[in-house]
Amino acid sequence: MSLAVVIKGPEGIVLAADSRVTVQATPVGGSTTTAYFDNATKLLSFHGR
Repeated sequence: MSLAVVIKGPEGIVLAADSRVTVQATPVGGSTTTAYFDNATKLLSFHGR
């Protein structure tokens, strides 16, 4: 799940988002392993015209 906050002001738009990712893997016949990453990039960069 991601959390994003957008604020529109008179001088532009402000966007903030969390960066934590949770990844789970279960090998065949094994137990589930969970990994957490606190600095993942979830958003793509873009440039205005």
